[in-house]
Amino acid sequence: MGPCETLPLIIKNYNIPKAKTLSSFLHQSPLGSEGFSLEGPYGIGFGLTNESTGLHVIFAAGTGILPFIDLFDYLLESVIEESILVKNIFKNGFKLHVYASFMNIADLVGLDVCEKLSEALIQSGFDEDAFKLVIRAAGAQESQFFQVTESEFDVSFIASHLDLNCIRAYICGPPKFNETVPRDLKALGLPAERITLA
Repeated sequence: MGPCETLPLIIKNYNIPKAKTLSSFLHQSPLGSEGFSLEGPYGIGFGLTNESTGLHVIFAAGTGILPFIDLFDYLLESVIEESILVKNIFKNGFKLHVYASFMNIADLVGLDVCEKLSEALIQSGFDEDAFKLVIRAAGAQESQFFQVTESEFDVSFIASHLDLNCIRAYICGPPKFNETVPRDLKALGLPAERITLA
């Protein structure tokens, strides 16, 4: 295989004895094995376009924040330096609220991008509600760019914080998180077709 036909991956080992995780399987495989071939499943993406409007919500836990980092970076670029190819969809009334949970605030990859996005939107005259970041993590201290909560993202938190008229809710985290958050969203009346596991 040539260099263009391979993709090196760094895979964190989740050591959860009762769960049979893919990361554990990969880390327990013998060294020097032939390797692995991964195919699909392929997702539908976030379904966002330059014309997207309304409230979109992200629930992420741990490394579940990673699929959204490129989105945050793209949105920041669109606010700072809008172009023909990169359109600032916040001008359409697009809003993004992010609820992220971590063991420690140091685990929040992309916090700097989120803070810059929040700052750029405020400096550009957008309402503070255009981009909202709520963090649950040890060591997190409230700032002008994000809020801190000690509450788990359970059904009572969702009921009191989330506008269930949102266009879409994206969820990514450990297996239990990916099971309970969609279940709670559905229980509160958010249609299943508006829920995407990232």
